[in-house]
Amino acid sequence: MKKKYNTYIVCNPGPYAETLKKALGSKFIIDSPEILARKKKNLTSVLILAELTWEHKKHAQFYGYDLALSLIEGEITADLAFFSFLDRQQLIHMTSTAGILCPIFPHHRLPMSETDYFKLNIPPISPVKWKFIRRYVLEKSGMIDKLVHDIRHLTEHSTSKDIRDMLTVFERYRSILSEEILDYIGEFFPKMLKDKHLVPIVVEDIVSMLALHKSSFPSETDAELEDSPYRMMIVEDRDDILDKLEEGFSNFFQVETFPGGEKAIEALAEDPSRYNVCIIDLELKDEQGFWQSVHGIDLLEAASKIPHLVTYILTSYSKRAVSTIKRLIQSELRRDIPVIYKTPDRIIPDYLSYADLAREFIEKIEDNIDALRGPKLGIWKSNGLLAIYHQISTPALWETVFQAVDSFIKSQDLNDRNARVIPTTFPQLKTKKFTEKHLRTLLMHRLICLYLQKKEGKIDFDNGLRRMSGFNGDIRGNLSQYFNSYLGLSKSLDEKEEGIVYVEEKGLFEEEIQWLDNKFPDLKQWQYPELVEFILEPLKMDLSESFWEKYGKGFPNDIRSLKSLFKAVKVLEKMFRTFLPTLNQGKNTTKCQDSEILQENIEVIEEFFVELKKYMGYEESDKLREDAPETYQILNKMLTSYYNVDCQK
Repeated sequence: MKKKYNTYIVCNPGPYAETLKKALGSKFIIDSPEILARKKKNLTSVLILAELTWEHKKHAQFYGYDLALSLIEGEITADLAFFSFLDRQQLIHMTSTAGILCPIFPHHRLPMSETDYFKLNIPPISPVKWKFIRRYVLEKSGMIDKLVHDIRHLTEHSTSKDIRDMLTVFERYRSILSEEILDYIGEFFPKMLKDKHLVPIVVEDIVSMLALHKSSFPSETDAELEDSPYRMMIVEDRDDILDKLEEGFSNFFQVETFPGGEKAIEALAEDPSRYNVCIIDLELKDEQGFWQSVHGIDLLEAASKIPHLVTYILTSYSKRAVSTIKRLIQSELRRDIPVIYKTPDRIIPDYLSYADLAREFIEKIEDNIDALRGPKLGIWKSNGLLAIYHQISTPALWETVFQAVDSFIKSQDLNDRNARVIPTTFPQLKTKKFTEKHLRTLLMHRLICLYLQKKEGKIDFDNGLRRMSGFNGDIRGNLSQYFNSYLGLSKSLDEKEEGIVYVEEKGLFEEEIQWLDNKFPDLKQWQYPELVEFILEPLKMDLSESFWEKYGKGFPNDIRSLKSLFKAVKVLEKMFRTFLPTLNQGKNTTKCQDSEILQENIEVIEEFFVELKKYMGYEESDKLREDAPETYQILNKMLTSYYNVDCQK
């Protein structure tokens, strides 16, 4: 059976093209402009001969690079690579276009057998990476940033070959450089070859001239710690820099270093919860100075999909260059990525220490962990199932969970001693190796507990649910560990009835909230548990029993739905309406009914309004205003009355 081939090959017409057509299929061989015009819209993966000779170009042998540039400018989105009889180091000097494209895209050597073609690996180019290449790397401003970046690597210790290669690079960019700059470097490079001590002076002058030259372009942009439990990934192609960074950060993190993007992206994919912070060199090159198959942009894109991961760009590009790059990619990555600008000696900027950066990283790590939706207890914590969930959660995963739970609800009887919910073996609490199977099983049982809580108001665990859990060992006799550590649900036990559990609905996933809302449309899940400690908890504890009996009558036993929340706020409004006129900025100023009670509890009341004022200034209050406008208006009215009232009467 013939192997399937799906990469379009652009080559010269003739016997070689005919051989390829027989071996790979004629529809994948493009040996004329007419065929290319017909197939241009269907290109998904394309391999271009560097020595292409179409259209009788003067530099006939290397028309492949010009053709590729025209395809790129035409917004091609295919995965792109070249093949040639020459080594890449030779190709880079053939034409100015070759010099620009050769370091960026993969290259394969000829001759190749039919088997070799089938084994070709052309790395995929994502939309983010295409945007970066088109809008920055191949733009004049990006090319000059690249020149500045490369020339700054020249020092008095650079070899003669390094300096000659740099001169060749400047020559390659002749079309975008002014004659003034070309004359200057043409004058000084020979001197630099003879006297290496001139290098730092000339480099500084050239960088200044390039910056001044670039300013004429249209502007694209007018931006001590103890050991932590966190793990750091550092990706940098230069061993000396990698060693310094590892030495600097190893006092604060468990550091893992990667000289190449390919191994780093494999590590992120294999265990996305392993790392907490990632430092990525923007321009990853191989030993010959070409782009690695996995570029810094590829790594940034992969890292941005891991919600708990703190990611930083490491670069020696200028701030203006980085600002342009970030503007191009941030809308695609949907997150801001801070930058560390490399310096020649210390790597990190002089005004920072490794401890300063470590503090900054840890603060961001902890902020990210807090922002993750879902349970924060037990094995769901930052390096456990919560991070796994955010990486692999899909509609298909939840569909499986919903089907299993719905089936259980319809068919199982809590009093059936032979019933089992999801028979499985769970990992021990200390395990660090979780799988999708573990996650799916826990999600199923979380939903079952939430459903029973909604339906019955409580869970009879000892007499029903525990026998159906399918779990053995310590879980059988430890409700606290089961609900907190395994299910990630806050719970309270009924002291009077052994085995009766009440679940506090905190840390739910959006899918769980939606599922419960669909199951219990009359008890729409209230999503504001942080609202001033459930509105009345401080007052419940501190106000006298007589005051509570007088004003708190009718207050709901729980505040789990918008309906009961509104009821609670109405009762609260009635209470405060009575004694608000006796208050001025939280101070009791007049004698009136209940004034003694108010005086005793003035700190509690003041604390309530301080917290309420904070909450109404948060973005979460917009959600309250959207879902429960009447409740929002009452709270806002109470707040306004409290801070504006003048009771000096």
